[in-house]
Amino acid sequence: MTDKEYNNCVSTYSDDIYRFAVYLGIDKDYANDIVQDTFLSLWKSHAEIEADKAKAYLLATAHNLVNSNFRHKDVEKRYTNDLQMETTTHIDRVFEAHDQLYKAMD
Repeated sequence: MTDKEYNNCVSTYSDDIYRFAVYLGIDKDYANDIVQDTFLSLWKSHAEIEADKAKAYLLATAHNLVNSNFRHKDVEKRYTNDLQMETTTHIDRVFEAHDQLYKAMD
């Protein structure tokens, strides 16, 4: 793909990639990042990609980026939940020790 063909892809498919990312469940602000990252990926590989295959490449890349985002958020959510459970358990132990201390002092 030539530089001119790449620029043509950007002007032709940017809105399609944005709408695709939103359709897949990405919020509108992050969808712009998906578009940028998708075209960055195309730019890095544009010498090997044929212009007539660019739209398929862009959609597949955007799809993979969205899936990666969802996987990351899932891991983040699980980690946050685990951390909250550990904190709650620790606080419960502190209160229990506090109660035992006061009982022992009586």
